[in-house]
Amino acid sequence: MTEHPILLLRLKRGVVGESQRTLHVVPVPETSGLRAYCGLVIDPAAADAFPEPEGQPCFECLMYAPVPGLRA
Repeated sequence: MTEHPILLLRLKRGVVGESQRTLHVVPVPETSGLRAYCGLVIDPAAADAFPEPEGQPCFECLMYAPVPGLRA
């Protein structure tokens, strides 16, 4: 089974409205650029990283992110 390293990112205050500051699941990129599983392209300077899930999640990211232990 292959592990899928991820980042947990939330856009900083002032970048988007407070209700849009959900926690996105982002695969660790092999190249430059950060694209969440929901499709949102994130500027690293505009986001805060979290070591663990915190706050409101992005439900689309949860739907599309790989789940450890499940086969595709």
